[in-house]
Amino acid sequence: MYYTYIHRKEDTNEIFYVGKGMCKRNRANSHFNRNKHWENTVKKHGLITQKLSEWKTEKEAFEHEKFLILCFKDIGIHLTNMTGGGEGMSNPSKEVREKMSLN
Repeated sequence: MYYTYIHRKEDTNEIFYVGKGMCKRNRANSHFNRNKHWENTVKKHGLITQKLSEWKTEKEAFEHEKFLILCFKDIGIHLTNMTGGGEGMSNPSKEVREKMSLN
């Protein structure tokens, strides 16, 4: 089983990150292997984690993650995600590689 989740700023309740995790692991609450923008946001504002949906397959969870990122960006929410979701950092775009080099 897999799940999708969001991170919110504790002080303003604003969404700032969308992710996917495995039910037998605790990715939603992990601070390990996060980008600098995510880390700085958490240091400044605090963190609230909210699991949104559970999925039978990783593919379904990835699709939901991508959908959420697109929707939130479409309505003007600024996310700390470095990719559009789905496959994460396995094949980052040129734009993402440039952003990563700044961190």
